[in-house]
Amino acid sequence: MMDIKAVFNVLADLRPSTIRFKTSRSAEATGSDGAPTLGACIDGVKLEDIYTGKTAWLNFYGVGSGVSFGFGNLGISGSTQDMPSFGSNVLKGTTNWGDLELSDLTGGGIIYSFGLMPVGGSLIFFNTIGASPFIPPVIFKAALWAEGLVLGTPGGSLMTYIGLWKTE
Repeated sequence: MMDIKAVFNVLADLRPSTIRFKTSRSAEATGSDGAPTLGACIDGVKLEDIYTGKTAWLNFYGVGSGVSFGFGNLGISGSTQDMPSFGSNVLKGTTNWGDLELSDLTGGGIIYSFGLMPVGGSLIFFNTIGASPFIPPVIFKAALWAEGLVLGTPGGSLMTYIGLWKTE
């Protein structure tokens, strides 16, 4: 998955920001009676603005759907901020033409999440408009790629979560 991070960093260099990924944490629960799988998540990313030196935790509260396989019809996974995680540089989105600030990242969002125990990755969009479960948004304030070690029930999933970003 480090290759995905490297590709995203190249994209982020086209519209760079001063905001960098520090660490992440997550909790996710999914369930299905066949297909599709429904789920809920609480994800957090700690970001730092290297220009101002400010750091902030942004928490995402979302619900979504997708597909999963594994242990029965229920899936639970999570990670703490102390577990290994890596993230790309933050890409300024299509609605940002000035400096990107941490406060710009709150509001609606979408996360495309996948996991194959014990690793997971997420394509994260901040402050989106017109989010779709299948097609990444065109109108968004910022985006990043995050990945890391995850503990959970055996199996895997590919989920789309739509929700809200709030500063802790």
